[in-house]
Amino acid sequence: MKFGSLEVEDGVDANGHLAAWQRPETASLLLHCVNKQIEVDCLNTVTLIEKMAGSFHNLTMLEFGCSTAPVLDTIFDFYPMPSSMKYFIADLEALPFHYGAYKYRQCANVIPLPLSPVDDFALHCPGSCDVIFCHAVFEHLNMPLKTVQSFTDTLKRGGVLSFDYIKSDGAGYDTVHGARERAMVLDHITDNYNIIVGQVTKEESIGLTFAQKR
Repeated sequence: MKFGSLEVEDGVDANGHLAAWQRPETASLLLHCVNKQIEVDCLNTVTLIEKMAGSFHNLTMLEFGCSTAPVLDTIFDFYPMPSSMKYFIADLEALPFHYGAYKYRQCANVIPLPLSPVDDFALHCPGSCDVIFCHAVFEHLNMPLKTVQSFTDTLKRGGVLSFDYIKSDGAGYDTVHGARERAMVLDHITDNYNIIVGQVTKEESIGLTFAQKR
């Protein structure tokens, strides 16, 4: 608990943002992320995606801000992993991401996409996706509006964005950018997607929501 706190200062550049997540004392963050997977239920998310798509065969999926890749873990735990499925995991190069990538180092269809501060952690996905998972991420980003716009560019028409978005004041693990741009991110989603599960509201935190690209 002593070393588990993290502050991303207001006004830092992309390198400063990354450095905050790479401080040696945040090794405890990996323990927190692994322990959190015991409490977070990703099976409901994965089951809903399977029902929408019919199966995981030939799907291309992206787990953005993946940390230790809990959604991918759930697919491996409860479903046979088809070789025809392609799965990208993307995050800052902090310890939880390296751990997630290491777990699946022998799976050719699991491709790590480290986000680089050189281009402000922009998403560069080699190809379009059927599904993007963005769970407990938006409130931590330094450029959330640019990120959701990249999701829209990456998703196929009819593709699904699975997300949530805490309403916060930008303190601690959250960023001021995540708080300031929240309304714009939600406007972009409602302008470009149909909400099929959940509800988008600016007044309070948003739980698990599924949006389908028009």
